[in-house]
Amino acid sequence: MAPEQVRGDGELVDHRADIYSFGCVLYEMITGRPPFTATQLPRAHLEHPPIPPVHFVPDLPELASDILLQALAKDPTKRPASASQLVRDLRQVLNRTF
Repeated sequence: MAPEQVRGDGELVDHRADIYSFGCVLYEMITGRPPFTATQLPRAHLEHPPIPPVHFVPDLPELASDILLQALAKDPTKRPASASQLVRDLRQVLNRTF
């Protein structure tokens, strides 16, 4: 759940909550682990930043790691504007590198 959902901020819940969830899925696909462990939930979604993905995948470009972390921003206004923008940004960085 996105932080705004955990807090119960109904007026802040919109498509950006889905971007947060999508960011969680992408994080796990790339690192092989979820951004937070089960013992940390749901508090971690509110208070703790995830470990940067590059920590688990050292050859992941730093920019790709930053894009994933942006999708997991606690503040929904700091997330990508859309899921397609998130995918485009990641694809652009990863296509240049791999």
